[in-house]
Amino acid sequence: MKKASSSQSGSALVYVFVGIALFTALILAFGRGMRQTTGDVDQKTAKVVVSEFISYGNATQRAVEKLVRQGCSEQDLRFYHPDFDSAGDYAGQAEYQTPPDNKCHIFDQDAGRAKWQKPSGHMVTNPASDYLFSGVYGVQDVGNSACPDTELMMILKVNKAFCLEYNNSLGVDNPNGLPPQQAGADPYGSNPNPATAAKFGSSSGTTFGCGDFIGGVATPELTGRTRGCYQSTASDSYYAYYVLLSR
Repeated sequence: MKKASSSQSGSALVYVFVGIALFTALILAFGRGMRQTTGDVDQKTAKVVVSEFISYGNATQRAVEKLVRQGCSEQDLRFYHPDFDSAGDYAGQAEYQTPPDNKCHIFDQDAGRAKWQKPSGHMVTNPASDYLFSGVYGVQDVGNSACPDTELMMILKVNKAFCLEYNNSLGVDNPNGLPPQQAGADPYGSNPNPATAAKFGSSSGTTFGCGDFIGGVATPELTGRTRGCYQSTASDSYYAYYVLLSR
């Protein structure tokens, strides 16, 4: 009887250990899923998506330069694409894929031929977020550094890990291990997507405007930088930017 009891106890312990192992695996899988949803990523993953962001900026910049060489004015460039959230906020919907009126469209495959992308969930804090293409912000000591000569930029509201790694990859200082702080320049605010007025060629007719300048005395880390990331003190949001055209 004692031997049977010992055998049963041993079996029970095995079941307990198996249960613990399965529970641990479930917790780890759940944690990975949460990191994908919230954008809380490790450094290795951050490096991968930073490379993706830069590649997208490079491709879009090449499309901008190509269309300008072909005779498109800066103000006539169009970033409309039907997959944007609130796509109609970007001017050019009627001309998209309608030759020859589409000749200055960045994401039209008969014009700029840049491939529209949704940001990776590892870049952002909200999976609904889209990239912003804007002409209302400038960078100190890039171009003329004065209104209305603001830059044409690609901007994205990102998570902190991405912001830090993006700056690291560019050699931009993260003071005290934190992204540089910038007053204003907060196009998304507390929302997953940007305000209409910040979008280039928006329905209100805005192309280049006279918004906030990134860098300067308060944020010297980004002065003269065509690419970088900062924390806006207006909403504590993190923004990665890529200048597509300096003016």
